[in-house]
Amino acid sequence: MMNDVRPLDRETAEKYAAWFKALADGTRVQVVSLLARRGTPMTVKEIVAAVPVGQSTAVPHACTGSTRTACSASPLPPTW
Repeated sequence: MMNDVRPLDRETAEKYAAWFKALADGTRVQVVSLLARRGTPMTVKEIVAAVPVGQSTAVPHACTGSTRTACSASPLPPTW
């Protein structure tokens, strides 16, 4: 039965690797866990208030992974 075990196909493995890369930093794990536990969208201001980092640190971490395009495509308002 063990002879039938095969690794993931390359495309799937690359997708998983990108997900894990997005979590390859403690701050990112904190932000993702906060968003997952909260269950609703949060503003950068709310994230910064909850995670002990500055806005300049929180924004790039919040914009890592699949949301990177959306984050880089729209500039942040100065009030964030």
